Amino acid sequence: MSELGGQSYANVMSISAGPYDVTIDFYYRSPEKMDTSDYKQFDRVARISMSVGHAKSMIPIMAKVIGQYEAANGEVPAPGFEQFGKE
Repeated sequence: MSELGGQSYANVMSISAGPYDVTIDFYYRSPEKMDTSDYKQFDRVARISMSVGHAKSMIPIMAKVIGQYEAANGEVPAPGFEQFGKE
């Protein structure tokens, strides 16, 4: 079991799912690399794997936390969010 260490900052993520688990890779894309979308060019800062059920249970929790933040601080811009689910 790993110990809790320092915090990491990520501004890019990649998600993959299998029949039993979901894996989220978090990356940091520096300003010098903003013109590329090649994940190989970014520094991976964390990889988190969990069961599909655990990942699904996080969705309403995240929505609640973000809703509370927006209620206190105003809407958070999320480019592309308005297109979510329309693909």
